[in-house]
Amino acid sequence: AAPPLSFLRRYFDTASGDALRERTPEALYALASSHWRLAAQRAPGEIDVRVQPPGEGRGLAWVQTVIEDMPFLVDSVMLCVREAGGVIDWAVHPILYLVRDAAGRLDVPASLAAHQGPAESLIHIEFEPLAEAAAYARLEDRLRTTLAEVRTAVTDYPAMRERLAGLQTELAQPPAAASAAEFEEARAFLDWLDERHFTFLGVAESRAETGADGRPSLRTLHEAGLGLLRAGARLATSDELIAPQEELDKYAGSARLLVITKANVRSSVHHAEYLDVISVKRFAADGSIAGTVRLIGLFTGDAYAERPSEIPVVRRKVAEVMTRAQLPPGSHSAKNLHEILQAWPRDELFQSGEEELYTAAMSVRALRDRHQLRFLMRRDRYGRFYSCLVFVPRERYSRELREQLARELLGLFGGYAVERNVDFLRGGFTRLHFIVRTPPGTRSGHSADEIEARLVAVTRSWRDQLREALLAVGDADG
Repeated sequence: AAPPLSFLRRYFDTASGDALRERTPEALYALASSHWRLAAQRAPGEIDVRVQPPGEGRGLAWVQTVIEDMPFLVDSVMLCVREAGGVIDWAVHPILYLVRDAAGRLDVPASLAAHQGPAESLIHIEFEPLAEAAAYARLEDRLRTTLAEVRTAVTDYPAMRERLAGLQTELAQPPAAASAAEFEEARAFLDWLDERHFTFLGVAESRAETGADGRPSLRTLHEAGLGLLRAGARLATSDELIAPQEELDKYAGSARLLVITKANVRSSVHHAEYLDVISVKRFAADGSIAGTVRLIGLFTGDAYAERPSEIPVVRRKVAEVMTRAQLPPGSHSAKNLHEILQAWPRDELFQSGEEELYTAAMSVRALRDRHQLRFLMRRDRYGRFYSCLVFVPRERYSRELREQLARELLGLFGGYAVERNVDFLRGGFTRLHFIVRTPPGTRSGHSADEIEARLVAVTRSWRDQLREALLAVGDADG
């Protein structure tokens, strides 16, 4: 049946006026009617998806979905379209309260009244044509998988919060030989996460067992997984999510209570970033390691905007660096080091150890006396990537220089992918942050000094080379 006028009004109620004016009434009626037909019958729990390639007289393809309303839907559907190669032109996403009978058919009169029935999300996205015809079927499959993962993460959210509360209770009772201050700081960090600083998408648990070599080994308890790590889910295997078993076991034997790192895979929910992983150890009554709880999700924008001095665990690292530097309080040098740490990439503050952070920060502090390229690197504790910071004078920075450095680092580390981020700092320097992805367990055969010398050599400008040539000629004449 044709959609009633009241449905059309509600359907376009939140749409951009400019976008509506760019389309004919006939085109708008056609897309709303198509979505009405898709929504006409939906059984409880069903995910309705339609992907429409461009047709005659229509240059854009479209996606339409119908599902019960929940967080992350629009962002996640858009992620799928972009990953398929689609360039999004327009989106409409009304939330409608639809009344259905036992078979899932719309009760049209009742569904026209506001706020009757459960809220359902209708998403319509128009995008430029994909490269090949088969890509539309793949996109539809991906949308169904992703929307199911969104639902699982949202459904399991209360259970994840319960697991977090249980972990906080355990941390309040540290083993006799443990550092009470470390446990209290870890507990404060979990509280901080729960204050809108982390989007919880999954929880994994492991049990410590004694391996053949007599050392503890962590075995994943798949039946305890929640959200994206629920048993049978796409990301339930730890090898794919974090690292191979032998790498994970190194954490079991380490002294660290809490480890923050990145997963091997990007999130399919909300944002297409590599998932953040927070691992917390659990202990038996005798003080031995009993297992771990891994919180999987994404740090929020508020987390990255927070000052390091206000983030538990991170603030201890920053304080230790300041104390170890032994700079006179209130001095220019102390203020400079504090400013360096405040501007440090947040992921590096989360993931770096105290020694790594101290060495790197002191190297950057020396830049004011050495106005040239500086290279720093940190190996991921599981050997899955190298985090590289390159500082160059701002006048030297260009897009060509950035790509030249990326290619060089990719080759030096034998990586298979590289991510780039650029920040313009006070003091006339540009900071380039490269994440070079490598096979797990990779160890570079080059020191940081060797790599720095190589980068200096390959990025010399024509003017630098001319100056060196002239100096060489002068020395020869002398």
